[in-house]
Amino acid sequence: MTDKKYKLPSEVVGNTHTRTADEIKRGWNRNAIKRILVNPVYLGNVVSGKLRKINYKSKKILSMPKEDWIIVKNQHEPLVDKETFDIVQQLIKSRTRTRKQRHEWLLSGILFCEECGKQLSIYNPNGTDVFYTKCNTYSTNTALHLCTPHNNKVTSITEAILNNIKGTCKMFLNNEVEHYSKLSKETYKKYESNKDTTKKEISAYERKLLIINKKIDNLYEDKINEKIKQEDFERIYNKTVIEKEVITNKIADLETSLKNEKVTIDFNKIVSDFVDMKCITRTILVQLVDKITVDKEKNVKIYYKFNVLNEISSTKEVDVIKINNSKKLLKVS
Repeated sequence: MTDKKYKLPSEVVGNTHTRTADEIKRGWNRNAIKRILVNPVYLGNVVSGKLRKINYKSKKILSMPKEDWIIVKNQHEPLVDKETFDIVQQLIKSRTRTRKQRHEWLLSGILFCEECGKQLSIYNPNGTDVFYTKCNTYSTNTALHLCTPHNNKVTSITEAILNNIKGTCKMFLNNEVEHYSKLSKETYKKYESNKDTTKKEISAYERKLLIINKKIDNLYEDKINEKIKQEDFERIYNKTVIEKEVITNKIADLETSLKNEKVTIDFNKIVSDFVDMKCITRTILVQLVDKITVDKEKNVKIYYKFNVLNEISSTKEVDVIKINNSKKLLKVS
């Protein structure tokens, strides 16, 4: 279907805007085909209730279980007969197996392919205890050669990355790096001076919020007691609700800024904990690292959540280690 240039479902319904400009154009894959093969609409049915919003105020959409779908049969001409459809479902079911064991690894969810931007997952060939990374774009569409395998031994790449992160953190904690130490102290002083001002602003807005809530309560009483007309009630009420929403958002923004400032200050402790920790956990790792990319030449780039660490990392010499006991090198920058 890819060779014949059949359009993907996302292209037909106009969802191509969800892709980034530099993302590799994907072809048909097993997931797209399966979605078509199990879709009861091709039997002539109409299906609704697949998705549901949490509430009318939220944009978040939940996928509903199949047993909660609303299916109305024989609403249009079927594209496939039921006998064929049922045979296909049996074939799919016979090929489906449940993964009994999931291998959890430290870099899961933060390791990406430099070329295509997709996550790198892991696999163990022939069921061995040795795991390797693989590019999801390559593994999904191997025959199309949309990307390269990105095979790296998990233990080697993990060790290289952790050693590099520790090196960056030690440079930050080193007394010789006065620039970063001074920057940290200045940030802390700024936080302390702004904290009280922000808290006073929050208190002032909270007092205004109490007044507005009282105003709304009185407005309802006037309506019940017929002291105000319906049209006047709606006009004043709508105006007051908008005013309340503006103040509520301002309070939320101030509280968020206060929290973010505190997080920035605490990164000194996060860095120290990472260096001192003998066994690194995902919890401490994701507090420091935003993402890690690996290219086809085995070059690894680490993107930290703190600009100070990114600045140190950019000035540090590139670490090179041997991988898989071969002449191939894994470069971490």
